[in-house]
Amino acid sequence: MCSISQCGNWAFVGLSNGQVHQYSLQSGKVKATVGGARNTPCHSGEVWGLCTNAVNTWVVTGGADQTVKFFSFRTLRHAHTLKFDAPVSKLVPHMENDMVAVILDDFSVHLVDIEMKRVVRVFEGHHNRVTDATFSPDGRWLVTASMDATVRVWDVVAGRLLDWMRVPLAVTGLTFSPTGDFLATTHVDSLGIYMWANMTVFSSVSLKTTTEPEEVSMDYDSDSDNEDVDEPYSVKMPTMAGLDYDDDEEEANATIEIEMGDDSTNQNAPNESMANDSLASLSGKPASFWHSLAHLEVIKERNKPIQPVEKPKAAPFFLPTLPGVNPQFIAAEDDTEDSKPKSRILNTDRMDNRTHFCQVLAQCASADNYDPLVELLMDMSVSAIDLEIRGMDVSNSVDCAQYHFVRFFEHELQSKRNFEMIESLMASYLQIHAEFLPQFPELMAAVAEVQEVHAESWDRISNLLNHTLCLVTYMRGATI
Repeated sequence: MCSISQCGNWAFVGLSNGQVHQYSLQSGKVKATVGGARNTPCHSGEVWGLCTNAVNTWVVTGGADQTVKFFSFRTLRHAHTLKFDAPVSKLVPHMENDMVAVILDDFSVHLVDIEMKRVVRVFEGHHNRVTDATFSPDGRWLVTASMDATVRVWDVVAGRLLDWMRVPLAVTGLTFSPTGDFLATTHVDSLGIYMWANMTVFSSVSLKTTTEPEEVSMDYDSDSDNEDVDEPYSVKMPTMAGLDYDDDEEEANATIEIEMGDDSTNQNAPNESMANDSLASLSGKPASFWHSLAHLEVIKERNKPIQPVEKPKAAPFFLPTLPGVNPQFIAAEDDTEDSKPKSRILNTDRMDNRTHFCQVLAQCASADNYDPLVELLMDMSVSAIDLEIRGMDVSNSVDCAQYHFVRFFEHELQSKRNFEMIESLMASYLQIHAEFLPQFPELMAAVAEVQEVHAESWDRISNLLNHTLCLVTYMRGATI
């Protein structure tokens, strides 16, 4: 068993006789022995778990003697011991929340606070040896895999099971991507690495927690010989080319709700029962959606094809066609006697060259109700939103689209709604039009008012965050 410190200068090696040695990675020599003298073992059995915390203050070891021990990183002296009911098979630390998941041979996972040196959560439910565990990047989830061919997602804060699935091959190892949008797994009797998409990143998913795992029957699972027996939530292994889904399956999977337990929590959508005028709410869209709006140019540049697209052959000049990648012929007009003649008189009332987005924006500004505009933004794609922002007309008047758009920012900030959406829209708008704003005094005055409201909103959220961090730091360091 080996573990490298976060500074990258030291390596700790656990031996089968219970000893743990500290090596210098620069010289490759043994610097010291953890726990005291060179021949003094840390554990009475084999060392199966070994890790350090993020700031190199503690060395944590776990062994077959059913104990987890804490040693000072500086002096390598023993400080504390936790006793368990089964041998320790693995330690999985998380550097952000200073937690370590202790996997035991009794198929349970214990969450230990390294700073407090005590067990804070216990997760039970697997029916075979737990092979691996990993934390989500934010530390809110703990994903465990077992030889019972199941993968379970635990809520660290609530201490409950969020979701679980059964795979055809048992998982031997798993880890999250740095951004938490993908989960990589390896399986027995398989040489490939399988990638799973995190649905909460790409769509709005309602997660209902439960204290005990429940079996969910799947209509498409036809591998079982007995169709009357409900099978657990089983999934197929992804292939190199991806899975092909029918239209019905795509529509069925468009909105996914995991029905487990009674208490539901949606991680993206705001909870109406907790609505409060003093709280800032989010839009409910995935975080990646609004994040990509500010980096749309980089995404388009990255997704450009390596070879230019070949231009299709043009149709003969006497055949009218519609422009596009695949040319289509224009259908002939109905020249029958029943067709009514069209008027050639120009109607100036219909000459509104504004887009549908700008029309809705103007209507919402006149009615001082921006709910229709918010609903329209929720249904639009990132590229469509960027196109509308770039195409807005501007003038030194309070009737232009950009002036209404800035007032929309002010209205939403004052109402404390859709906070991350407004932040993304403002960043994109200023990135595109900031160079020309000083030429229009009326628009600059509106932007200055939005800046004041935004500063007040962010100061309020910053104070709440600092207050919460202060309380958490105090409770972690207080003697109980």
